[in-house]
Amino acid sequence: MKLKVCEIFESLQGEGARVGEPSLFLRLSGCNLKCHCCDTKYSWNEFTEYPLDELVRIVESSGLTSVVITGGEPTLQAKGLIEFLNKLDHRELKSTIETNGMLLDKTIIDLFNKVDLISLSLKPPLFAYQILSLDNVWKIVQIFQNKVYLKVPLTDSSEDVEWMDSILKELDAKGVRVEVFIQPNSFFLRDFKDYIEVSRRLWKLSLNLSKKYFHPVIRFIPQQHRLFFWDVTKGI
Repeated sequence: MKLKVCEIFESLQGEGARVGEPSLFLRLSGCNLKCHCCDTKYSWNEFTEYPLDELVRIVESSGLTSVVITGGEPTLQAKGLIEFLNKLDHRELKSTIETNGMLLDKTIIDLFNKVDLISLSLKPPLFAYQILSLDNVWKIVQIFQNKVYLKVPLTDSSEDVEWMDSILKELDAKGVRVEVFIQPNSFFLRDFKDYIEVSRRLWKLSLNLSKKYFHPVIRFIPQQHRLFFWDVTKGI
């Protein structure tokens, strides 16, 4: 079996619960959403097919102990990823999968059971240019709440803020205590002054939301890789 891989690179994790951690990134090809604000649009179609044993060799030779499976949308290749992770089972590695949470079936649940951490990236309406159903997101959060966190690329628009409030309200109502990472939409890095202004407003929003809701643990962390390598397209 082979996986369709867009790129493989070594970097620091730039966002979420393991920010700053040296990691090997395995970016898979293909996406079910194709959001207009996506910063990795090249991953939708670009790929090289890698045999699983070759990917295992690449992981082993990197010398890193953290593997991040990202995309695109990795769950589109869930069956192959399960086999890949099975081959890595005896190695002392931390594995993270980054997913938009829109897809869920038995194979994907089996895949999520194989990884150590699930980074669930929610897409606000202005990011995706559509209102997405969160039914599968809630199922993932409730099944895997001991190893899942949410990350949300926000603007400070009233639409995004109201949407974020509704997400936190739902989590609070469900009594699910997960971490929620609010991060400024990196689209604004086209104008650094705008990015800073949006970030400052989201900083205050995060503080106010933390006072309002108990169960979601709210964090505000900009995407470090985008902040420091705003002019780099790939390999970060």
